[in-house]
Amino acid sequence: MLAVKGQTSIFFLSLRESFIGVFPYFVLAATCLLAAQVLKFFDIHWGGVVNSNTLEYAANVLYTFFPFILQISISYHFSKRYNVDYMSAILLSTATFATIEFVTIDSLSNASVSGQLVFTGASSFLNIIVPISTTMFLSFILKEYKLKKYLFINNQINKILGTLYPFIITYFISIFAYIFVLDMLSDLDLKYLDSLDLSDNFLMVARTVLIDLFWFFGVHGLHAFDALFGDEFLYRPVFTGMTYQKFFELFVFFGGSGATLSLLIALYIDKKDKKDSRFYKIAKLATPFSIFNINEIIVFGLPIIFNLKLFIPFIIVPFVNMVLAYFLISLYPIEVVNSVSWTTPIFINAFMATDGNYFAVALQFLLLSVGVLIYFPFIRSYTSSQSSSGHRISLEKNLGVSELLQEKEGVASFAAQKSIIKSNQEVDSIIKLLNRDSLTVYYQPKVDIKHGRCDQFEALLRLKTDTGEVVGPYFLEHLEIAGLAPVIDIWVCREVKRMMVQWGQQGFKPKISVNLHPDTLGNNNVMHQIETVLAGMSVEFEIIERGLLDDNNAKNNIISLKDKGFQIAIDDFGIGYSSFETLCNLPIDSVKLDKSLIDMILFPHGYAICKRMAELCADLGFQCVAEGVEKQYQLNVVAELGIQYVQGYYFSPAISSWAVPYYNPIKKAR
Repeated sequence: MLAVKGQTSIFFLSLRESFIGVFPYFVLAATCLLAAQVLKFFDIHWGGVVNSNTLEYAANVLYTFFPFILQISISYHFSKRYNVDYMSAILLSTATFATIEFVTIDSLSNASVSGQLVFTGASSFLNIIVPISTTMFLSFILKEYKLKKYLFINNQINKILGTLYPFIITYFISIFAYIFVLDMLSDLDLKYLDSLDLSDNFLMVARTVLIDLFWFFGVHGLHAFDALFGDEFLYRPVFTGMTYQKFFELFVFFGGSGATLSLLIALYIDKKDKKDSRFYKIAKLATPFSIFNINEIIVFGLPIIFNLKLFIPFIIVPFVNMVLAYFLISLYPIEVVNSVSWTTPIFINAFMATDGNYFAVALQFLLLSVGVLIYFPFIRSYTSSQSSSGHRISLEKNLGVSELLQEKEGVASFAAQKSIIKSNQEVDSIIKLLNRDSLTVYYQPKVDIKHGRCDQFEALLRLKTDTGEVVGPYFLEHLEIAGLAPVIDIWVCREVKRMMVQWGQQGFKPKISVNLHPDTLGNNNVMHQIETVLAGMSVEFEIIERGLLDDNNAKNNIISLKDKGFQIAIDDFGIGYSSFETLCNLPIDSVKLDKSLIDMILFPHGYAICKRMAELCADLGFQCVAEGVEKQYQLNVVAELGIQYVQGYYFSPAISSWAVPYYNPIKKAR
């Protein structure tokens, strides 16, 4: 069940990333259109080339090519998540789409509604479906297909040759499957929609709902609806002196589909977390566009697409506008006497179109206000769930550590200093999953091979699934990016203390190593809480050097830990930021050689590095620990080098807390 949830989250996360990825492209297109409307509105001309028509044409070209840009974005983002070479994914989806289009366009474009829907501009469903299906299927084939290694050929060519057969297989299966499905759709003759006797009022309701529904799935709603039902009814009167088209433009879609001008105002009103101002910045960026009823900035920036928290108001607000406007205009008729562009701003458009009818302007103000009231609670919920402080508060509540964070700097001390929180959907699902019953701490033995005993263990976070399986903390990366690692560290420290007290009552008093995240080390309030929780305990804190770069707070907190009797270990030494300066300037007690060095210990260079490091630790008086020892030959060489402490699967993986007092490495060593 956990795996299925994870795969679903990855799928929707990839989709959202794909649509957000094309955000700059849509900003460019919207900017061209906005500039064109401004030039037209003020009747500005710059020579014979730069004018409103030129810019409007440029915007239309950009919108026309959007489906293909989106196809590339989807291929790229799905390839990252599903471990496929991104160029292969892009080329495969492009080849598949082009083949399907050219093979089927003749039969599908004659009279078929399905043909119109599939191949009409920005409403191209195939541009969304093809890259998803081909990339995921290619990923599946690659997993099943064992890649061959071609000797004497460089890695890039090896990679290409290894992908070649799966690429070809996926291409042929995809085009045959799609052509088969499209032929079936063609045989169904979806043209029957034209023969249905649908009333204009029904089409008005359907248009209001379906346009926004299509947009939610990333499909241009206006194009999709017109392809299905046509747009003839828009030019017929809904009231005397007002067509359906003008009714929509003046009283339903303020700011574009979803009546997003109301959403924009709700964003301005909601500034609950000023430190996490991403939404406020998007609102400011979108304002000039939304005033002219261009709403792609909001749709792709928040985003609206695949955003379940904003789905309901995005559908409801235009529907409420339609019902209220229809009812009130039935009672108090409004006549449209002048033609105005759909990009004319609200209030101005109603005043100009009705030749100065103040009731029309007042009705727009009422509808806009009602829309804001509907959007606001959803916006408040969404921005809170996406903010760093909102995630932190939820996690603190789940783990029961919030009372530790109320002193001195207060709860705001944990607010993540990140411009944008990555993978919010993933973080939301993780926070809901984590609680004091699902999280646990396991302990990996740190064996003294010189004396054949074990009285040191490293505390490692684990997750208990609904099925009772214990798995590694796959979620840590997302929580770290969201700035929530200190909350986890606080909880682990409390759990370690609880177990050390319990073991002490049994007469067992091991030394426990606890890992501290760089964000934790740099936070004075958090470090004070950790020192208080573990005061007097035999605890060693393991740190990684990337948390020490240019962070004086972290360095001072390490010195403070040492002054209070705790020991300090440098973890993962030998990779990344490993620096001998750190060994000289900080009060280090032990150095842990990374598993990557131990894996190379039989090679001359690897052996030489491990040997020199063991000698250096001995000269400096540091305890040297070999991580990741899994084989007998590794243990033999480590012992030969005089390294006293060993961690790794050769002796044991991490074990549960109840097994710690009974662990005996001698039996395994024999």
